[in-house]
Amino acid sequence: MALLHVQPKGGAMLRVRYPNGRVIRRVGRAGRAPPMSVYVDRLREWGWNLGPSAHLFADTPEELHHFAVAVLGLKRKWFQDRPDFPHYDLTAPRHARALNRGATLATDAFMVAWVREHRERGPGRARTP
Repeated sequence: MALLHVQPKGGAMLRVRYPNGRVIRRVGRAGRAPPMSVYVDRLREWGWNLGPSAHLFADTPEELHHFAVAVLGLKRKWFQDRPDFPHYDLTAPRHARALNRGATLATDAFMVAWVREHRERGPGRARTP
């Protein structure tokens, strides 16, 4: 189940449509909580036997581990503790679940900027707004 397209709708609203027709609507409508500082990038085909996958990353290690373990049910041992890009890998169903549970869909440009900023500030430090 690969990401088909992301369509901005009504300002801050975001619609994500999967090939099976399922639509996920999220990201900051009026009266709702702002997006979390937990992010997922788009699904990509890496040649895995599990199909397309994505990355789950966050502004702080605490947010990342809480969201991955408590919210998504991932195992802590699946964490990829890379100094330049600490993250969890997500399969397509977990990608959809992360978006449904409040993760923000990150563009490629945002992800590159995040990695650069993470390198500059050092591991374990909170991202500045």
